[in-house]
Amino acid sequence: MSASDLIVFICDIDGTLVLDDGDAQPRLAEFTAYMAGRREKFLFAVATGRSRQDTLDVLKTHQLPAPDVIIASVGTEIFFGGDRGPAADWSAHIICGWEPVKLLKLHESVPGLTLQEASKQGPFKISFYIEPEDYREELVCAALRRLHLRASVIQSHGRFLDLLPERASKGAAVRFLCKKYAAPLHRAIVCGDSGNDRDMLLSGALGVVVANHAPELDALRGRAGIFFSERIAAAGVLDGLRHHLGD
Repeated sequence: MSASDLIVFICDIDGTLVLDDGDAQPRLAEFTAYMAGRREKFLFAVATGRSRQDTLDVLKTHQLPAPDVIIASVGTEIFFGGDRGPAADWSAHIICGWEPVKLLKLHESVPGLTLQEASKQGPFKISFYIEPEDYREELVCAALRRLHLRASVIQSHGRFLDLLPERASKGAAVRFLCKKYAAPLHRAIVCGDSGNDRDMLLSGALGVVVANHAPELDALRGRAGIFFSERIAAAGVLDGLRHHLGD
């Protein structure tokens, strides 16, 4: 298959493909079968806030197909199959201006932020919990300016805040992946459910938003190329794939 025929398919995991443990997983087995029957057509990637190991664990738990690529830690790390480490060229691209030691202390000067556990942090991701009654995003941006720090501010589900290098995001990782495989961005398909998927949905690829999405994605309704499914989780992903591919 030529690169021009390859469909780069990138899907968030939590809330998009799978729901919380203990919940029913609508049409997850059908999604797995769908991918198995068409795998030669797709470069399959997952894009998640999880670390690589957490990603592998949840994929195994739900018996999901092994992806060709893992975009981990909200787009800050990219892994290409096997046991290889993160893509060095991507890490070198995003590291410019990144000062994690200083960013880890941001909550000391911004109300409404609590640093997440060490296991939730990454080499290029600083993560906080949001206390909605006290949190204001403009205070985060003001603190970054005051401290002469550069970072992308990514909020999701009204409860989580990630600080990333300015050059890093799920959307930037999608564009990087398409360029690396010489695959047309406008034929790529991305699926998500929350604010940390917003940049990916606006990357220039075809978008799918599942019905159980967070309210922060409602503003994308009516955007060209972005399909809002009326079905939740994996059922919505399947719905979106069939909508964009016409099958």
